[in-house]
Amino acid sequence: MTGVGIHKINFFTPEDSLRNLLAQARAATKPLPNPAGWAGSKWDLELLDDTSMTEAARLDSVGEVAATIPHIRAALGRHPDNPVIMERLGSACIALADKKEAEMHLRESLRIAPQFAHSHLMLGLLVEAKGDNQATLRFFQDLTARFPQLAAAWGTLSYVLLRTGDKTGALTAAKKSINLQPGHFALWDVYALALAATGDYAEADRARAKSRELEDFVFKVRYTAPKRK
Repeated sequence: MTGVGIHKINFFTPEDSLRNLLAQARAATKPLPNPAGWAGSKWDLELLDDTSMTEAARLDSVGEVAATIPHIRAALGRHPDNPVIMERLGSACIALADKKEAEMHLRESLRIAPQFAHSHLMLGLLVEAKGDNQATLRFFQDLTARFPQLAAAWGTLSYVLLRTGDKTGALTAAKKSINLQPGHFALWDVYALALAATGDYAEADRARAKSRELEDFVFKVRYTAPKRK
């Protein structure tokens, strides 16, 4: 093979690929069977009943992340011990590159609810941002061991394994991620990367095409949704 397939895949840059995956993880990852112990709990009910969180979700859905912050803060003021709201605030801070505040809220969320998978996942982005591949690798190896059904964690582990040179391990982790969540387009991107790294350019092209198909569908649904009156 000449590697022509790599050019057709049109990969993200390494930085974009991992950030894209993690930035989508909370919204795109299917809930595990009560993964964090909060589904249907007091925390969940507080989230669903709070009008500020409803407005924050609406703003986030149209990409206005900065505008969500005051609404999430207002909700947290009413529910100061709610780890789900803390995670939402931490995730928004990550999107706005406020790493210090993001880490504070995520760690507090995990202090209250250490079983909350998504807070761990977002914390992983902060670990990755420090540029230590081995620390990031250990983090996501531990996370997949603790939450083996968390597809985005496997996808991120695959990407980090690629960066550390473990192509076979990366492909195994990527396959695991898309088997767990075949509808997550960013995971198909990582699968394409792993396939290309192992020399399977034809399958990499197909995986990339699948990613684009799913991404087009997601954006079509998102931007043709009925607007709030």
